[in-house]
Amino acid sequence: MTTFRAAERARELLTLAGEMRVDEMLEYFAPDVVMELPYAPGKMARRYDGFEAVSGFMAFARNAFSSFTMTIDALHETTDPLLVIAEHHSDGIVAENGRPYRNRYVTFIHFDDGGRVVAWREHYDPGVVVRAFRASP
Repeated sequence: MTTFRAAERARELLTLAGEMRVDEMLEYFAPDVVMELPYAPGKMARRYDGFEAVSGFMAFARNAFSSFTMTIDALHETTDPLLVIAEHHSDGIVAENGRPYRNRYVTFIHFDDGGRVVAWREHYDPGVVVRAFRASP
């Protein structure tokens, strides 16, 4: 039996993400966590296996923006008490070029019994990423 509410934990994680408090967010990730970004564009990895890989990606993402916010639009509990589906959107500025970054997401967050993230699968519009981060306007 779980001692936490998955939807509350998902809300806390996305709030930390929106404040770019990555180190605090990572405290809730299991050592064997898998992060999938199925629609990552170009040469971006679509899968990160294990805490170190996920931590590296999240540090990169944090440093890629001069400002960033994440807003939760909806959290959906499922018949699996350890799975939450989140709808959320971001608003940021790319640090390297000053371009706006606004994307929408649907993220599947799966927890273990102790409330740590074991799987994070994030779906977003890859075109937004390409337009915001491309080398030239």
